[in-house]
Amino acid sequence: MSEIPPEMVADGQAQPDVAELLQEELTRKAVPVQVNAPVTTHELPSRTARYYTETIGEDLARILHPDPKRKKGFIMLPGDPATDTFVVSHTSGAGSGAPWPANVPLPISHWDSVWAAAPEGAESVTLTVVIEVWAD
Repeated sequence: MSEIPPEMVADGQAQPDVAELLQEELTRKAVPVQVNAPVTTHELPSRTARYYTETIGEDLARILHPDPKRKKGFIMLPGDPATDTFVVSHTSGAGSGAPWPANVPLPISHWDSVWAAAPEGAESVTLTVVIEVWAD
């Protein structure tokens, strides 16, 4: 049996420090920075991308799972924008969502789930999905 280090014992009981109990990094103080001239910045390119199609029916189906590495994405339904649509939502709840026209890319710039469904009366639709991610 291992022995408790003496610095962790007070009044006969083991006393771990707060950082050990919370299992988190201690916060560091911010360092003030003052920029006195223009600073050039460049957006980093995406690390990788995924391209695929997803066939969905009238019930909302999760097209994108939550992904904190997602930089951006696009969902599009090929077809006639005057007549073809699909329903997009942030939740799986029935009756939620909004119609989105065909051939108009739906930009995704968040990492939450995205749900989609074929419009009422359509048996199924096939969506094109393009996702770019910051890291592997």
